[in-house]
Amino acid sequence: MAKKILIKARKVLIVILAILFVTLLGIKVLAGVVGYAFDISSLLYWLLFLLVASISTYDFSKRLIFPIGLTFYVLGSLLFVITLKEVSELTLRVSILFFLVGIGRAFLEYKDAGK
Repeated sequence: MAKKILIKARKVLIVILAILFVTLLGIKVLAGVVGYAFDISSLLYWLLFLLVASISTYDFSKRLIFPIGLTFYVLGSLLFVITLKEVSELTLRVSILFFLVGIGRAFLEYKDAGK
């Protein structure tokens, strides 16, 4: 019974984080269109980190976290070479988030396997 409640709570947390992330991203885009100058990028990165970390608790993510991070890294590097620095910085930051979550997940699995 308690396990089912925790599974539902995890799903609700992921949905809430995703909705909050999309809402803040929309606010940032609208503020840019209208011309307001305020920066919520750091909050967006933290929300993305929490979202990726909470999604990484599922078993399917074992095989996806590192390849997605590597894909974003290669894409960001290529965009930097083409001199699209703003976009490349964003993709490189996202790749670092995926790598950090993947390393943390691998560390926890290694620690659990040692028991």
